[in-house]
Amino acid sequence: MSDNASPFNVADNLNVPYFTDDEVLELLAQHETETGQIFDEKVKQKISQITANQPGLVNGFAKIK
Repeated sequence: MSDNASPFNVADNLNVPYFTDDEVLELLAQHETETGQIFDEKVKQKISQITANQPGLVNGFAKIK
């Protein structure tokens, strides 16, 4: 059997579960502590709702100024 795939081209799936609402609030609180940017509670709830607690999206929203 012949295979032309490179031995250095290794892929592995990494399962990253979505955050819970509490984890989103914790992440945003950490962001507030580190940056001094304070989010209103309604904004935190909206970020959770809009992103459906997807880790990458939550982080992206936190970085927007």
